Amino acid sequence: MNQVLTIVVPVFAFVVLGWVAARTKFLNREVERGLGAFALWVAIPALLFRLMATTEFPDEPAFGLMVAFFGSAGTAWLLSSLLAKALGRPPGTSASFAMGGTFGNTVMMGIPLALGTFGDAAVFPLALVTAIHAPVFWLLSTVQYEWAGTKHDIPFTTVLRDMVLVLAKNPVVMAIIAGTLWRLTGFGLHPLFDDVITQAGQAAIPCALFALGMSLASYGLKGELRAAPALAIIKLVVMPAVAWVIAYHVFDLPNAWAGTIVLLAAVPTGLNAYLFASKYECGVASVSGAIVLSTLFSVFTLSVVIAYFGAV
Repeated sequence: MNQVLTIVVPVFAFVVLGWVAARTKFLNREVERGLGAFALWVAIPALLFRLMATTEFPDEPAFGLMVAFFGSAGTAWLLSSLLAKALGRPPGTSASFAMGGTFGNTVMMGIPLALGTFGDAAVFPLALVTAIHAPVFWLLSTVQYEWAGTKHDIPFTTVLRDMVLVLAKNPVVMAIIAGTLWRLTGFGLHPLFDDVITQAGQAAIPCALFALGMSLASYGLKGELRAAPALAIIKLVVMPAVAWVIAYHVFDLPNAWAGTIVLLAAVPTGLNAYLFASKYECGVASVSGAIVLSTLFSVFTLSVVIAYFGAV
Protein backbone atom coordinates (compact mmCIF):
# COMPACT_ATOMS: atom_id res chain seq x y z
CA MET A 1 0.00 0.00 0.00
CA ASN A 2 2.85 2.40 0.75
CA GLN A 3 4.23 1.82 -2.76
CA VAL A 4 0.82 2.62 -4.27
CA LEU A 5 0.51 5.82 -2.26
CA THR A 6 4.05 6.85 -3.18
CA ILE A 7 3.24 6.52 -6.89
CA VAL A 8 -0.37 7.71 -7.04
CA VAL A 9 -0.55 10.54 -4.52
CA PRO A 10 2.09 12.84 -6.10
CA VAL A 11 0.48 12.43 -9.54
CA PHE A 12 -2.99 13.39 -8.39
CA ALA A 13 -1.65 16.04 -6.01
CA PHE A 14 -0.34 18.04 -8.97
CA VAL A 15 -3.68 17.59 -10.76
CA VAL A 16 -5.60 18.85 -7.71
CA LEU A 17 -3.23 21.80 -7.26
CA GLY A 18 -3.79 22.81 -10.89
CA TRP A 19 -7.54 22.49 -10.53
CA VAL A 20 -7.57 24.61 -7.36
CA ALA A 21 -5.36 27.25 -8.96
CA ALA A 22 -7.77 27.54 -11.90
CA ARG A 23 -11.00 27.42 -9.88
CA THR A 24 -9.82 30.08 -7.46
CA LYS A 25 -8.46 32.14 -10.40
CA PHE A 26 -5.08 32.24 -8.68
CA LEU A 27 -3.69 31.47 -12.13
CA ASN A 28 -5.43 32.30 -15.41
CA ARG A 29 -5.93 30.44 -18.68
CA GLU A 30 -2.77 31.94 -20.16
CA VAL A 31 -0.73 30.12 -17.52
CA GLU A 32 -2.56 26.89 -18.36
CA ARG A 33 -1.80 27.30 -22.06
CA GLY A 34 1.83 28.15 -21.35
CA LEU A 35 2.40 25.19 -19.03
CA GLY A 36 0.60 22.84 -21.38
CA ALA A 37 2.61 24.04 -24.37
CA PHE A 38 5.91 23.74 -22.49
CA ALA A 39 5.04 20.24 -21.32
CA LEU A 40 3.86 19.07 -24.74
CA TRP A 41 6.50 20.70 -26.95
CA VAL A 42 9.60 20.76 -24.73
CA ALA A 43 9.56 18.77 -21.49
CA ILE A 44 7.72 15.58 -22.50
CA PRO A 45 9.60 15.26 -25.83
CA ALA A 46 12.89 15.70 -23.93
CA LEU A 47 11.87 12.99 -21.47
CA LEU A 48 10.84 10.57 -24.22
CA PHE A 49 13.85 11.32 -26.42
CA ARG A 50 16.25 10.50 -23.59
CA LEU A 51 14.38 7.35 -22.64
CA MET A 52 14.37 6.11 -26.22
CA ALA A 53 18.01 7.08 -26.81
CA THR A 54 19.39 5.38 -23.70
CA THR A 55 17.14 2.36 -23.10
CA GLU A 56 17.99 -1.04 -24.54
CA PHE A 57 14.89 -2.75 -25.86
CA PRO A 58 14.31 -6.50 -25.69
CA ASP A 59 14.29 -8.63 -28.83
CA GLU A 60 10.88 -10.09 -27.99
CA PRO A 61 8.14 -9.37 -30.55
CA ALA A 62 5.61 -6.67 -29.71
CA PHE A 63 2.61 -8.46 -31.26
CA GLY A 64 1.13 -9.42 -27.90
CA LEU A 65 1.49 -5.87 -26.59
CA MET A 66 -0.39 -4.42 -29.53
CA VAL A 67 -3.16 -7.01 -29.42
CA ALA A 68 -3.64 -6.50 -25.67
CA PHE A 69 -3.95 -2.74 -25.96
CA PHE A 70 -5.89 -2.45 -29.20
CA GLY A 71 -8.04 -5.48 -28.39
CA SER A 72 -9.17 -3.77 -25.20
CA ALA A 73 -9.54 -0.48 -27.05
CA GLY A 74 -11.66 -2.16 -29.72
CA THR A 75 -13.98 -3.56 -27.06
CA ALA A 76 -14.35 -0.17 -25.39
CA TRP A 77 -14.85 1.46 -28.79
CA LEU A 78 -17.70 -0.89 -29.70
CA LEU A 79 -19.45 -0.53 -26.34
CA SER A 80 -19.15 3.26 -26.41
CA SER A 81 -20.57 3.41 -29.92
CA LEU A 82 -23.49 1.16 -28.93
CA LEU A 83 -24.09 3.41 -25.91
CA ALA A 84 -24.74 6.38 -28.19
CA LYS A 85 -27.28 4.34 -30.13
CA ALA A 86 -28.94 3.02 -26.96
CA LEU A 87 -29.39 6.56 -25.67
CA GLY A 88 -30.91 7.66 -28.97
CA ARG A 89 -28.16 10.15 -29.81
CA PRO A 90 -27.57 11.43 -33.38
CA PRO A 91 -25.51 9.05 -35.58
CA GLY A 92 -22.30 11.12 -35.53
CA THR A 93 -22.28 11.07 -31.72
CA SER A 94 -21.14 7.45 -31.73
CA ALA A 95 -17.67 8.58 -32.90
CA SER A 96 -17.38 11.09 -30.06
CA PHE A 97 -18.56 8.51 -27.55
CA ALA A 98 -16.01 6.03 -28.93
CA MET A 99 -13.22 8.54 -28.31
CA GLY A 100 -14.60 9.33 -24.85
CA GLY A 101 -14.63 5.67 -23.82
CA THR A 102 -11.31 4.75 -25.40
CA PHE A 103 -8.84 7.63 -25.75
CA GLY A 104 -6.91 7.82 -22.48
CA ASN A 105 -4.70 10.49 -21.00
CA THR A 106 -1.64 8.46 -21.93
CA VAL A 107 0.97 11.21 -22.04
CA MET A 108 0.10 13.26 -18.97
CA MET A 109 -0.90 10.40 -16.64
CA GLY A 110 0.11 7.12 -18.25
CA ILE A 111 3.79 8.00 -18.60
CA PRO A 112 4.45 9.12 -15.00
CA LEU A 113 2.42 6.28 -13.49
CA ALA A 114 3.99 3.57 -15.66
CA LEU A 115 7.54 4.82 -15.11
CA GLY A 116 6.91 5.22 -11.39
CA THR A 117 5.55 1.67 -11.16
CA PHE A 118 7.76 -0.32 -13.54
CA GLY A 119 10.76 1.93 -14.22
CA ASP A 120 12.70 1.48 -17.45
CA ALA A 121 10.91 -1.81 -18.16
CA ALA A 122 7.84 0.27 -19.09
CA VAL A 123 9.62 2.31 -21.77
CA PHE A 124 9.13 -0.15 -24.64
CA PRO A 125 5.34 -0.60 -24.29
CA LEU A 126 4.98 3.09 -23.47
CA ALA A 127 6.75 4.07 -26.67
CA LEU A 128 4.71 1.70 -28.84
CA VAL A 129 1.32 2.79 -27.52
CA THR A 130 2.15 6.50 -27.30
CA ALA A 131 3.43 6.65 -30.87
CA ILE A 132 0.59 4.71 -32.45
CA HIS A 133 -2.66 5.14 -30.57
CA ALA A 134 -3.32 8.85 -31.17
CA PRO A 135 -3.21 8.82 -34.99
CA VAL A 136 -5.04 5.47 -35.12
CA PHE A 137 -7.90 6.61 -32.87
CA TRP A 138 -8.23 9.98 -34.63
CA LEU A 139 -8.35 8.29 -38.03
CA LEU A 140 -10.88 5.66 -36.95
CA SER A 141 -13.14 8.15 -35.20
CA THR A 142 -13.08 10.50 -38.19
CA VAL A 143 -13.94 7.66 -40.56
CA GLN A 144 -16.71 6.52 -38.22
CA TYR A 145 -18.15 10.03 -38.09
CA GLU A 146 -18.15 10.26 -41.88
CA TRP A 147 -19.51 6.72 -42.23
CA ALA A 148 -22.43 7.63 -39.97
CA GLY A 149 -23.65 9.88 -42.76
CA THR A 150 -23.37 13.08 -40.82
CA LYS A 151 -21.16 14.71 -43.46
CA HIS A 152 -20.28 13.74 -47.01
CA ASP A 153 -18.17 16.60 -48.26
CA ILE A 154 -14.76 15.44 -47.00
CA PRO A 155 -13.03 12.78 -49.17
CA PHE A 156 -11.36 9.93 -47.33
CA THR A 157 -8.03 10.82 -48.97
CA THR A 158 -8.26 14.25 -47.38
CA VAL A 159 -8.92 12.71 -43.98
CA LEU A 160 -5.95 10.36 -44.41
CA ARG A 161 -3.68 13.21 -45.53
CA ASP A 162 -4.69 15.31 -42.53
CA MET A 163 -3.90 12.41 -40.20
CA VAL A 164 -0.44 12.00 -41.72
CA LEU A 165 0.21 15.72 -41.25
CA VAL A 166 -0.98 15.56 -37.64
CA LEU A 167 1.33 12.62 -37.01
CA ALA A 168 4.29 14.41 -38.60
CA LYS A 169 3.70 17.49 -36.43
CA ASN A 170 3.17 15.60 -33.18
CA PRO A 171 6.13 16.43 -30.88
CA VAL A 172 5.64 13.28 -28.79
CA VAL A 173 5.75 10.97 -31.80
CA MET A 174 8.70 12.85 -33.30
CA ALA A 175 10.62 12.63 -30.01
CA ILE A 176 10.10 8.86 -29.89
CA ILE A 177 11.26 8.44 -33.49
CA ALA A 178 14.25 10.78 -33.02
CA GLY A 179 15.34 9.04 -29.80
CA THR A 180 15.09 5.62 -31.42
CA LEU A 181 17.13 6.70 -34.44
CA TRP A 182 19.77 8.30 -32.20
CA ARG A 183 20.10 5.10 -30.17
CA LEU A 184 20.63 3.13 -33.37
CA THR A 185 23.59 5.34 -34.30
CA GLY A 186 25.46 4.12 -31.20
CA PHE A 187 26.85 7.61 -30.50
CA GLY A 188 25.36 7.90 -27.03
CA LEU A 189 24.60 11.25 -25.39
CA HIS A 190 27.26 13.84 -24.59
CA PRO A 191 27.21 14.58 -20.83
CA LEU A 192 26.38 18.27 -21.35
CA PHE A 193 23.50 17.53 -23.73
CA ASP A 194 22.34 14.69 -21.51
CA ASP A 195 22.24 17.03 -18.51
CA VAL A 196 20.14 19.60 -20.39
CA ILE A 197 17.51 17.15 -21.64
CA THR A 198 17.46 15.37 -18.28
CA GLN A 199 16.58 18.60 -16.50
CA ALA A 200 13.99 19.45 -19.14
CA GLY A 201 12.50 15.96 -18.82
CA GLN A 202 12.29 16.27 -15.04
CA ALA A 203 9.94 19.23 -15.51
CA ALA A 204 7.66 17.24 -17.81
CA ILE A 205 5.57 15.38 -15.28
CA PRO A 206 4.75 18.19 -12.78
CA CYS A 207 4.07 20.71 -15.56
CA ALA A 208 1.86 18.33 -17.52
CA LEU A 209 -0.13 17.25 -14.48
CA PHE A 210 -0.58 20.81 -13.20
CA ALA A 211 -1.78 21.94 -16.65
CA LEU A 212 -4.15 18.97 -16.76
CA GLY A 213 -5.64 19.98 -13.43
CA MET A 214 -6.16 23.52 -14.65
CA SER A 215 -7.86 22.29 -17.82
CA LEU A 216 -10.27 20.12 -15.81
CA ALA A 217 -11.65 23.25 -14.17
CA SER A 218 -13.12 24.20 -17.57
CA TYR A 219 -15.17 21.02 -17.90
CA GLY A 220 -18.37 20.02 -16.18
CA LEU A 221 -21.06 17.35 -16.04
CA LYS A 222 -23.74 19.67 -17.44
CA GLY A 223 -26.58 17.30 -16.64
CA GLU A 224 -24.95 14.28 -18.29
CA LEU A 225 -26.07 11.77 -15.69
CA ARG A 226 -26.34 8.78 -18.04
CA ALA A 227 -23.74 9.00 -20.80
CA ALA A 228 -20.81 10.42 -18.80
CA PRO A 229 -20.86 7.79 -16.00
CA ALA A 230 -21.29 4.99 -18.54
CA LEU A 231 -18.33 6.21 -20.59
CA ALA A 232 -16.24 6.51 -17.42
CA ILE A 233 -17.06 2.91 -16.47
CA ILE A 234 -16.14 1.67 -19.94
CA LYS A 235 -12.83 3.55 -19.78
CA LEU A 236 -11.83 2.76 -16.20
CA VAL A 237 -13.19 -0.77 -15.76
CA VAL A 238 -14.02 -2.53 -19.03
CA MET A 239 -11.00 -1.49 -21.09
CA PRO A 240 -8.33 -2.40 -18.48
CA ALA A 241 -10.15 -5.64 -17.63
CA VAL A 242 -10.04 -6.78 -21.26
CA ALA A 243 -6.39 -5.68 -21.53
CA TRP A 244 -5.59 -7.75 -18.43
CA VAL A 245 -7.25 -10.87 -19.85
CA ILE A 246 -5.40 -10.59 -23.17
CA ALA A 247 -2.03 -9.60 -21.71
CA TYR A 248 -1.97 -12.26 -19.00
CA HIS A 249 -4.18 -15.12 -20.13
CA VAL A 250 -3.76 -15.00 -23.91
CA PHE A 251 -0.14 -13.93 -24.40
CA ASP A 252 1.33 -14.35 -20.90
CA LEU A 253 3.36 -11.14 -21.26
CA PRO A 254 6.09 -10.24 -18.75
CA ASN A 255 4.70 -8.52 -15.66
CA ALA A 256 6.11 -5.08 -16.49
CA TRP A 257 4.77 -5.20 -20.06
CA ALA A 258 1.36 -6.52 -19.07
CA GLY A 259 1.15 -4.04 -16.20
CA THR A 260 2.06 -1.10 -18.41
CA ILE A 261 -0.57 -2.05 -21.01
CA VAL A 262 -3.28 -2.47 -18.37
CA LEU A 263 -2.23 0.80 -16.74
CA LEU A 264 -2.44 2.64 -20.06
CA ALA A 265 -5.86 1.11 -20.66
CA ALA A 266 -6.97 2.28 -17.20
CA VAL A 267 -5.97 5.95 -17.38
CA PRO A 268 -8.91 8.40 -17.53
CA THR A 269 -10.33 9.92 -20.69
CA GLY A 270 -7.92 12.38 -22.30
CA LEU A 271 -8.26 15.86 -23.74
CA ASN A 272 -8.15 14.63 -27.33
CA ALA A 273 -11.61 13.08 -26.90
CA TYR A 274 -12.99 16.50 -25.98
CA LEU A 275 -11.17 18.14 -28.89
CA PHE A 276 -12.70 15.63 -31.31
CA ALA A 277 -16.22 16.12 -29.92
CA SER A 278 -15.82 19.89 -30.08
CA LYS A 279 -14.52 19.77 -33.65
CA TYR A 280 -17.62 17.96 -34.88
CA GLU A 281 -20.01 19.43 -32.27
CA CYS A 282 -21.30 16.01 -31.26
CA GLY A 283 -21.49 14.69 -27.69
CA VAL A 284 -19.42 17.54 -26.26
CA ALA A 285 -21.20 17.60 -22.89
CA SER A 286 -21.04 13.81 -22.53
CA VAL A 287 -17.33 13.61 -23.30
CA SER A 288 -16.59 16.60 -21.07
CA GLY A 289 -18.42 14.89 -18.21
CA ALA A 290 -16.56 11.63 -18.90
CA ILE A 291 -13.23 13.45 -18.56
CA VAL A 292 -14.22 14.87 -15.18
CA LEU A 293 -15.71 11.66 -13.78
CA SER A 294 -13.02 9.32 -15.09
CA THR A 295 -10.24 11.55 -13.76
CA LEU A 296 -11.95 11.78 -10.37
CA PHE A 297 -12.49 8.05 -9.94
CA SER A 298 -9.27 6.93 -11.62
CA VAL A 299 -7.43 7.65 -8.38
CA PHE A 300 -9.13 4.50 -7.03
CA THR A 301 -9.04 2.29 -10.13
CA LEU A 302 -5.43 3.12 -10.91
CA SER A 303 -4.47 2.41 -7.31
CA VAL A 304 -6.03 -1.04 -7.67
CA VAL A 305 -4.09 -1.69 -10.89
CA ILE A 306 -0.78 -0.58 -9.38
CA ALA A 307 -1.38 -2.57 -6.19
CA TYR A 308 -2.22 -5.71 -8.20
CA PHE A 309 0.83 -5.59 -10.43
CA GLY A 310 3.05 -4.71 -7.51
CA ALA A 311 1.89 -7.89 -5.82
CA VAL A 312 2.17 -10.18 -8.87
